[in-house]
Amino acid sequence: MFSPLRLDKTWLEELVIEAIGLDAVKSGSAQGFNFSIDYDLLEHQAHPAFRVKLMVEMTADEKSEYSGFRRIRIVLWGQFTFEAGASEEFRRQATPLNQLAILYGIARGVVANSTGLMPGGAVLLPVTDFHAIVKEKNRLEAETEAVPNKRKRASKRPVPSPDLQL
Repeated sequence: MFSPLRLDKTWLEELVIEAIGLDAVKSGSAQGFNFSIDYDLLEHQAHPAFRVKLMVEMTADEKSEYSGFRRIRIVLWGQFTFEAGASEEFRRQATPLNQLAILYGIARGVVANSTGLMPGGAVLLPVTDFHAIVKEKNRLEAETEAVPNKRKRASKRPVPSPDLQL
């Protein structure tokens, strides 16, 4: 059975890989990265279409015994649509979790392929709990909205986007 969610287009906005020198690479487990992930969600005003921006960054922990890389950052966009028969319940459940999982899988492949021939070897982004990420982003946004003068972060809710082209 196929999903009524469709990935129509992806594009890479940014890929940064800062490798350390060949002499500094030590063998061992590639542990000791600080990991952050964020996303933005844009919704088309008239159609069941979304653009999702996924931002992932890993930086080497200063105390790490091993790291072939100082920093890895990827920013990836995806444009998603739903088939005409997709229920509102499915759309609500699939947004943004399914879109994030799809984009993250693509990001993992891009990073692994891009780092594979470097002195530190291929880096596979860690398995991620998007339920926890979305829940935390919702919590932070709720806190921000509760304090009138607190600076607002990017919205996790779908934002109408008049320039979203289908």
